[in-house]
Amino acid sequence: MAVQFSIFCGTDAPHIDAVACEDLARNLAAEFFSAGHSVRIEDGCWKMQTGEVVNERTVVITWMTENDALAAIKIAKMAKQYKDLARQEAVMVVKQEVDSFFI
Repeated sequence: MAVQFSIFCGTDAPHIDAVACEDLARNLAAEFFSAGHSVRIEDGCWKMQTGEVVNERTVVITWMTENDALAAIKIAKMAKQYKDLARQEAVMVVKQEVDSFFI
């Protein structure tokens, strides 16, 4: 069965602006998922322990592929590179089984 991965890349970085983070995420996605992927922009929101509400522009990369070990490795490498290069505390990856087809 096919799987869909979504990689949530925050853009609040200490050394580059949100536009540069978005470019980084898009370029890494093109490198790792060159056969096709999609990109959307969302607002990541949470409340800090101090009570402050944070709204962070988030780049979400979605990639559909076969469920195998190579896909998991590819996803992990891409997410780790973004995390390191954008100096993020974390990058969330969501994996879902999907039943998809083309018309």
